[in-house]
Amino acid sequence: MSGSASSYRVSVEPLKGAENYPTWAIQMEDVLNDLSLDTHIDEKATAPSDAAERNKWTVADRRALTQ
Repeated sequence: MSGSASSYRVSVEPLKGAENYPTWAIQMEDVLNDLSLDTHIDEKATAPSDAAERNKWTVADRRALTQ
């Protein structure tokens, strides 16, 4: 798979709560990893202090949330 969101579409069953959380979480982690957005789901993830880098990070963070 390519790292570009526009080059493919992945179908992940929507989260329904505890009943499908384990499967959903693994699938979403795989999707975000493939899009190079996996660093945005780390509990310790923080935006960089440099303004330009922070702007890039914020855009990528929104892409991760959109997924």
